[in-house]
Amino acid sequence: MRDLFPGYYQPTPEEFETLWQEAIFSFDANILLNIYRYSAETRERLFEIIERLI
Repeated sequence: MRDLFPGYYQPTPEEFETLWQEAIFSFDANILLNIYRYSAETRERLFEIIERLI
């Protein structure tokens, strides 16, 4: 059943680890355009997070 309905099952810790190691992150244009509207603190935090993902 897990193979037929994968959306109903939570991934195992090993599957989560694989996802974090192999995932490709794609940012929506709204996030990138809103950088100009964020406070300086929020903007810096977002850049820190993005750098950690790279």
